Amino acid sequence: MVNNMASTGNDFGQRTRLLEERIVDPRSSISIDSLLDSIIALIYDSEGLKKTKNFDGFYGKCGDLITLLTRYEINENSARFYCAEVVLALDAIHSMGYIHRDVKPDNMLLDARGHLKLADFGTCIKMEKDGLVRSDTAVGTPDYISPEILKSQSTTGVYGPEVDWWSVGVFLYEMLLGETPFYAESLVGTYHKIMNHRDNLVFPDEIPLSTDARALICAFLSDRSTRLGKSGVGEIKAHAFFINQNEWTWETIRKASVPIVPPLTNDEDTSNFEEIEKCDGPSEESFSVSKTFVGNQLSFVGFSFSNEA
Repeated sequence: MVNNMASTGNDFGQRTRLLEERIVDPRSSISIDSLLDSIIALIYDSEGLKKTKNFDGFYGKCGDLITLLTRYEINENSARFYCAEVVLALDAIHSMGYIHRDVKPDNMLLDARGHLKLADFGTCIKMEKDGLVRSDTAVGTPDYISPEILKSQSTTGVYGPEVDWWSVGVFLYEMLLGETPFYAESLVGTYHKIMNHRDNLVFPDEIPLSTDARALICAFLSDRSTRLGKSGVGEIKAHAFFINQNEWTWETIRKASVPIVPPLTNDEDTSNFEEIEKCDGPSEESFSVSKTFVGNQLSFVGFSFSNEA
């Protein structure tokens, strides 16, 4: 997928290629060198990476968040922890001048210690000097996409890092309530709910939720002009949901004990990832399309670009 990385040994070369396949996409405007030197150094265990060039420290040995959500019950303390680590990862990306645009649990890996690492930068886009993006192509994953990105299907969209904070709100809702907030049986239904989010964001009475958690979700899933994070990550870090606890601080969270550490039997253990069903070849019955879409026509929603021959 990317061939301009020199390996320093067979083991390192194999691991870097595996990493590239997971977090680098041909569409990405970020080079692999920039990714290794900057994004991973900020988001992942930078000290271990720089000193040893060993990918064991941050490769997603413990699986991803989507698998974790299906196998474990996530309470509010756990949700707060994972949400905070996503906030720090996105702050690192935004500080470099990029917007992720596809924040979802599928793109969140867990290292051997159980800490979260954001992956898959294929939809990243560099902000202009004014901190905004101008794009006429809607990208992302239907359940997590923000209204302003969705609007760019029919016209040039103008937005900033706040689109990622919308997705964090969806992620937090999903962790605490078990499903995404704007789910519908059809894509059109999902998009209708997103565009009319003020009338469609509801919280089921049967699931207990703290006032702080509800307030944070509402602050993320709001209009772009008033969305939490619009004025910087500081206002997110200062939210009551994060400060009304004494288990970690924003400065110590990367060294703190994690809520859940999925078991590992050995270095090759892949049991913490969902198994991919194998088939002899695509058929009308078995063919499925990617959840990530890139396109400006609704008829293409559900497909993602591939440069494979």
